[in-house]
Order: sequence, then C-alpha cells, then structure tokens
Amino acid sequence: MNEFHLTKPDWDYKEQLYLEPCSSCDCGRYILYMRGNLTYFKGANEPEYFDKFIPTASISVGDMYDLFANVCEKLDIERAREDLEEQLDREGN
Repeated sequence: MNEFHLTKPDWDYKEQLYLEPCSSCDCGRYILYMRGNLTYFKGANEPEYFDKFIPTASISVGDMYDLFANVCEKLDIERAREDLEEQLDREGN
C-alpha cells in the first residue's frame, strides 16, 4: 500500500508534537499535543503560548491509523517529487 517505511528518526521527534494516552478516563483515546506555533488556535502565536505544548485533538487508535495512512501517503508523494527533481537536475547538468 504505502512505500514509506518507518525508521526511528535520529532527531527528537517529540520536539514539535507528541501523543499521550488520555489521563482523565479509561476511554482508550490519545491526546495530540502540538506547540502553539503549529496550531491555528486564536492566540496560540502569542509569546506565552508560542513554544508551549497545547492539547490539540483527542484521537482513537483507529484515528491514529487514519493519520498514519494520510502521513504515509503525503510522504510517498514528497519522496516521488524529490526523486523527480533529482533526476531532472542530473539530466540538466
């Protein structure tokens, strides 16, 4: 289905966003936290929120699979675009 194969990044992949299990109940959902500067929330780009993690969405395991498939699809497209650009650069030189 997807060409993208997940390998553990060699950077802090929780620096801009991360998921944590919901701690308020046993609902089985996860909370997506994002830095304020990544959100569209009103006021999130203000200095006091800009670099703080903001709970952004509550998602189920099924939602995580949907998100993963969406991300893989976009990464496949980006990889194909980069490969095409590299090929065009090689042919142009």
